[in-house]
Amino acid sequence: MSSTSCYEPTRMCVACRSRKIQRTLLRLYIKDGLVVGSLERMSGGRSFYLCGECVACEKKITKALSRFSTIEDKPKSLQIIREIAKYG
Repeated sequence: MSSTSCYEPTRMCVACRSRKIQRTLLRLYIKDGLVVGSLERMSGGRSFYLCGECVACEKKITKALSRFSTIEDKPKSLQIIREIAKYG
């Protein structure tokens, strides 16, 4: 018997801590102290996710970025996240 799986991976948004389906979240990485998009991923790096609601809220992004000690320039990273969310 073969069964088709309906499983979809879920991940947690670092800003609001809600669990959502992975493909609906924005995946970001930290590289050289700045946030980069998933296309610029370096091997061995850690990623994090933001949901659509939190990407639209500057206050939530700022609070989420404060949790990462490896991000050196938080205002620049905030701008990068805005651009990635807007242009992909």
